[in-house]
Amino acid sequence: MEVLKWAEDVNRRLERMLGFIAPFERRVVHLIISQSQTNGFPEAVCAAQIEHGRLVQRCHLHEYGRLDRETAEESLCRLLLEAYVLEEARKNGGTRQAGWWPCARAPIQVPIWLSEGLAQNLYPHLRARNYETVMLRWQSGRVPTAAEIIRCKPLGPDGAVAPQEERAVRGVFVGWLLALTNSQDCFRAIFQQLAATNAVSPEWLGGIISGDRSAAELDAGWDRWVLRQKRMVRVPGTVPRTLLQQLDAELLLYPGVSGIPEGARIVRPMKLKDLIAERKAPWVRAWALERIGRLRLLAVGRGQRFGSTVEAYCRFLEALSAGARRAKLEKLLVAAEKQRLVLRVEVEEASLFGDRVPDWD
Repeated sequence: MEVLKWAEDVNRRLERMLGFIAPFERRVVHLIISQSQTNGFPEAVCAAQIEHGRLVQRCHLHEYGRLDRETAEESLCRLLLEAYVLEEARKNGGTRQAGWWPCARAPIQVPIWLSEGLAQNLYPHLRARNYETVMLRWQSGRVPTAAEIIRCKPLGPDGAVAPQEERAVRGVFVGWLLALTNSQDCFRAIFQQLAATNAVSPEWLGGIISGDRSAAELDAGWDRWVLRQKRMVRVPGTVPRTLLQQLDAELLLYPGVSGIPEGARIVRPMKLKDLIAERKAPWVRAWALERIGRLRLLAVGRGQRFGSTVEAYCRFLEALSAGARRAKLEKLLVAAEKQRLVLRVEVEEASLFGDRVPDWD
């Protein structure tokens, strides 16, 4: 019953994302569960065939007690998407007679980027994690082009699972398609194309999205989308590792930038503790007030824990701008650094354990 509730929830979420109801006419879906077996290993395998004029789809969950939930969700999404494609093939066949399914040709092949990408958008915690992963890849120049994502090979018969970073990239890519103003038309066109040709090319998808049948234009649209995500708050109150990296960057000073003079006694980059020795310099007050505004803007929508850490640094900068004594400044900075260290530990622990979801719950 727990697995059944999970499958119904996945189908309901998929329907809501795509904007249309899954076709179940003359179609049956079986969930087959296996417990621990000798030499068994966790995997999710889908199969389909025609039985007595009906399409019968089976999702085998082997070793489901140890099966990775995301792997199971991707397999179930692939099974559900196959029915969308078959429905479009039946419509285009020009017949609705009972018991007829367009299975005379090769089996439907739903591309891995589509099934896995949609599965990675089922739940908010997956979307937040994936956007954080892609932002980290983007900063190091390791985000693949849209054409590279679409041309990836499907999963092999051995049930191999894509690495987490590949899952994240596919999830964010499909998230882009879901955010399009013509998203519903786009996905319906994808299903029709798969029904007709069993393939979606970057050039074809570019024509659907922007009217420009060019892989380069599709890549440019994908790049613009990734770039826009850099400053978006995915889940209010969350603190991803990328946000801590932005905070780290805001706490560094670069001589020659933002009114900070270059000098023999000034190292590059400066840290906040270096400001204490420079507290009487004429440029310090203006810089401190400007940095307070930037830090508070960074904390908007990020919850109490991150906000309190930012405010601790703001108290230090306010005292610095007011010309406070060295002892007070040192005390305020130590308190702020201690809060940032505790927050960093919490975020690192959450990245390891906080995204886990109880099996089938």
